[in-house]
Amino acid sequence: MQKKFLLFTFLVLALLFVHTFVFADNNLGDELKDSMNKAGDAVENVKNAVTETTDNLMNKDNSDTMGDRNNGYTTVRTANDTAFGMSETTWVWLVLGVVALVVILLSWYYMSESNRTARKHDHE
Repeated sequence: MQKKFLLFTFLVLALLFVHTFVFADNNLGDELKDSMNKAGDAVENVKNAVTETTDNLMNKDNSDTMGDRNNGYTTVRTANDTAFGMSETTWVWLVLGVVALVVILLSWYYMSESNRTARKHDHE
């Protein structure tokens, strides 16, 4: 087994050192420069977007910060009762309770089975 491992390691190292790809290729340097320029452009675009958003927030009309903030906006509650007259929150808690009960029962079953198996091995 040790000979196979050494042979495999030798072959992998030989393949790593016997290849034709050269890292000092001129095209690779140009590609790296292009990718760095693209990354710099992306960072500049994000910086400009953040600056523009900040400027828009800072230059907002002061009338919005004084007096009526709603500007006549009203809303209607959209949460309605779901199946069997229970809300979605009630259903979520019900499902979580059932899942917790299943986890507890499975844990109890696993522990009792483990104890039963341990007692069986002790009596043998």
